[in-house]
Amino acid sequence: MRILAVSVVKNEADVIAESVLWAARFCDRIFIWDLGSEDRTVEVLRSLPAEKVQVELKPGMLYRSALRGEIANQVRGELGEEDWIYILDADEFLVGDPAAVLQRARQQGVHLVGAWQANFYPTEETLRHLDGRGEEEWSRIPLATRLRHYRLEWFEWRFIRMSAQLQWITGGQYSVFRLTCGASPRHGRQAMVVRHYRYRSPAQVRLRYRTRREAAAVGRPRFRYENTPQFRELVRPARSLVRWPDDQPELVVPRAEFRRARIRLLCWRASRKIARWREQLRERPAGGGGC
Repeated sequence: MRILAVSVVKNEADVIAESVLWAARFCDRIFIWDLGSEDRTVEVLRSLPAEKVQVELKPGMLYRSALRGEIANQVRGELGEEDWIYILDADEFLVGDPAAVLQRARQQGVHLVGAWQANFYPTEETLRHLDGRGEEEWSRIPLATRLRHYRLEWFEWRFIRMSAQLQWITGGQYSVFRLTCGASPRHGRQAMVVRHYRYRSPAQVRLRYRTRREAAAVGRPRFRYENTPQFRELVRPARSLVRWPDDQPELVVPRAEFRRARIRLLCWRASRKIARWREQLRERPAGGGGC
């Protein structure tokens, strides 16, 4: 079994080396498209081991989530029935070794394995440390120490088994997975977790906000949570988050947090179904006449 990672990046110089090297512990190759970074992202990537990391420059290409699938389809000729694609975001760190989970998924005939996002946030304690050290010194602290408070807030497919039966459809904004017979692929019941750092420093938040504003100006939908360039406005009360204990070397998410996240996701999915149902009702012709 091999794991090949695919990633689409822009302006992630502060985190990209740490993230890619973390993924390189369990990935055989890492394929990255850079969409025109204006910071040191490309320079940093080219300093990483070339036998593991392959970088292609795609300046001016408009970001879509489905671009990761375009990279995967480009390299699928190198993959066998036992091999997996790992969707790597530049600001994510997978918790644990995925080998056992993926081996079990393959034995069960599964094509998709997901991961929960543990989104880390600054707190009032974060601001005290930031103000006490100054931004430059504080930003050099490793992320795992710098930010310790999180919530499980989202779930995405992160591992895709690229068998001959799987179609990774990339024509829209988001990827669609289908089997050649037209059915939906099976997904694994056992999910993993990634540590996700959207907000890492005041300078990074300002750059992130500008990058996404520029993308929105040429037609890319903005994420709903990209609503401020001010790091201090992203602070959340520590009491509303889960704290990763200082003496715990790797993240272990409490069961209660998984339960809360699953309920939240189910509610979100139900609200989406209701919204689609209402939209269909509004579009239905008045009178409901037949042919």
